[in-house]
Amino acid sequence: MQKSDIHGLLHDIVGQRCERATNPHGSILSIDFGALGRRPDDDLSATLHGWRHLTILSPWRIQDQQHILADWNTNGGRSGTISAVIEPLVGQRVLAAQTSPPGWDLTIQWSGGLSLVVFGDSNDEREDAWFILGTDGVEASAIPIIRLS
Repeated sequence: MQKSDIHGLLHDIVGQRCERATNPHGSILSIDFGALGRRPDDDLSATLHGWRHLTILSPWRIQDQQHILADWNTNGGRSGTISAVIEPLVGQRVLAAQTSPPGWDLTIQWSGGLSLVVFGDSNDEREDAWFILGTDGVEASAIPIIRLS
C-alpha cells in the first residue's frame, strides 16, 4: 500500500461516475467511483471496488438545495432505508469534493444536484472519520486533529 495525499485522492474522484453506493452496516456508507476492480493485495474472491473507494464512518447527511434527504440517524443496514436514499447517487458524476483539517469535514457535490456532507469525528473504537482506497494500491485516511488539553 502506498500512503497518498488525501487532497490528491479527492481530486481523482472529481469527474468520476459513482458506480456503487451501499450501506453495509449501521450508518456506514461505502461509495465506489470509476471502474470496478480488485486491490493489489486482494484475492480472486474479494469484492470488486471502484478505482477509488470511499468509506464513511462519521456522521453524514445527504441534501439538495432545499432539504436534508437523510442522515446517519436514518435506519441503516439490510432492513433500513439508507440504501434507497443513496441509490440515486449511482450513475452521477462528482462535480466537486473538498475537505480540510482540523476536522476533515468532507463535502461532495454530485451532478444530480445532491450533496454529501460528512462531519469528521473519531471515537474510542476508531480514529478515521473516512478513508479512500484505490485499486492501484493507494490509500488515505481522514483523522481529525483533536487537542487533548
